[in-house]
Amino acid sequence: MKDAKQHNRSARKRTRRLIETAFAKLKLLGSEQTYARSLVGLQAQIEALVMTNNLAKF
Repeated sequence: MKDAKQHNRSARKRTRRLIETAFAKLKLLGSEQTYARSLVGLQAQIEALVMTNNLAKF
């Protein structure tokens, strides 16, 4: 049982690092200054930022 907890801890660390890296990249692209007036506008801006991030890898 103790080994299972250790395995889960390392998997959670990797997942957390991946998520934090993705958020840091989105922050660099300007995700903190969205100025959206509606939820739909916010969603569109976040989608555009994610697409820009994905296209920047190529």
